[in-house]
Amino acid sequence: HTYSIKSGSSDLRITLESLLGEHAELAVIAMQKGIDGAADFNDVAAALLANGDDLSAAVGSVYGEGAGKAFKGLWSTHIGFFVDYVTATSKKDQMGRQAALDKLAKYGTDFGAFLESANPNLKATDVAEGLKAHVSQLIEAFDDYVNKDYAGAYKAEREAYAHMMHFGHVLADAIVKQYPDKFTNEGASVASVDLRSALDGLLSEHGGLAVLAMQKGINGAPDFDAAAGALMANSDDLSAAITSVYGTDAGKAFKGLWNTHIGFFVDYVKATAAKDEVKRKESLDKLNQYGTDFGAFLESANPNNFKTTDIAAALKPHVAQLISAFDS
Repeated sequence: HTYSIKSGSSDLRITLESLLGEHAELAVIAMQKGIDGAADFNDVAAALLANGDDLSAAVGSVYGEGAGKAFKGLWSTHIGFFVDYVTATSKKDQMGRQAALDKLAKYGTDFGAFLESANPNLKATDVAEGLKAHVSQLIEAFDDYVNKDYAGAYKAEREAYAHMMHFGHVLADAIVKQYPDKFTNEGASVASVDLRSALDGLLSEHGGLAVLAMQKGINGAPDFDAAAGALMANSDDLSAAITSVYGTDAGKAFKGLWNTHIGFFVDYVKATAAKDEVKRKESLDKLNQYGTDFGAFLESANPNNFKTTDIAAALKPHVAQLISAFDS
């Protein structure tokens, strides 16, 4: 794919937003898997650490290899404190839980000092305050999950994701102010970059929540309805975004199409649980047809920039990736 909404500053913003949003999402999932003693906990933890590697590389690309390594050390340490909190919770060790929270609070101050030393546009106290919210949201999502308040858990998860997207925007702005010659703004208005950011964020969140909901579905997990509810709430937000550009009727049409394709993934999960190969195949066929239907919808809304065949081809990897994640 090629992008017309592109510039050094907008690409930096999108990169940091997407990586930090993914961090929040994977952290919530890893903490759930940890307390459940899930078979795939180590794999989720590895994905979370791989995300940290990507973030460190992004920092290193701006501030140098030494700063990237220092960032990675700090970042990995705070992930460890969340693991400590999960471990203490599993042991019903209240002192251990509080010790982990105290370390996370101290980490916010240390991380803020690190960022201010690298970029005077970032103030240590502001960063620490922002990280306090990050910690609070992840802990709330985890505690609610442990206490079987699944609606609360996924509400906090979505808030944590949105908050870290915002933090990515803040970091990008500070870096652009520091290096205005390196991260230029030509070719991208503020409104166009905001649109790109909003759609990137919502569509990335859809991918993550869809994978999680499918896992919860096949496992018969008690929080399946809440995970599915978060996925549908994301659909509502996407539909509202479409409505804001193309009007109410288009928003409703989008929502109908979008929720239909989510239903096909649910059908695939149910067919897998029932070991019904015929219905699994039917679900895949419907998902492939959906790409054409969705492409036609987008082309009707924006004929100069969308072609049905292009959209259908672009949605094939989305279907293949979710099915691969689920089958694996």
